[in-house]
Amino acid sequence: MENYKYKIVIELNDSKIRIDRKYDLEDTYRIVREQFIEKGLNDVSNEKQLIFVSKPEDSNAYGVIGAVTNALYRSWIKPYLKVMEWHDVTKNSVEDLLKTFKACEETVW
Repeated sequence: MENYKYKIVIELNDSKIRIDRKYDLEDTYRIVREQFIEKGLNDVSNEKQLIFVSKPEDSNAYGVIGAVTNALYRSWIKPYLKVMEWHDVTKNSVEDLLKTFKACEETVW
């Protein structure tokens, strides 16, 4: 069993960030990290991916993750998101949040 309940995996499009020259690459990574860390998730990132995990006993993690991922998707960072996945250990599932958010945008109310 994993030592977390939820895991978020994010990959940014470094090339697009560099080409656009609107934002500093390191600052962009720092900003994403801070959003999750400030809400109590643990940063276990590697060189290729930003990875954040919740504590198994954290009852607020579901809402926190939803709020942070939604805010990031709706921010200036959206064009630079390459991957945003939500892993749920209890359900043994992986949700492609970029696909989910896009489908929600295309839904006619």
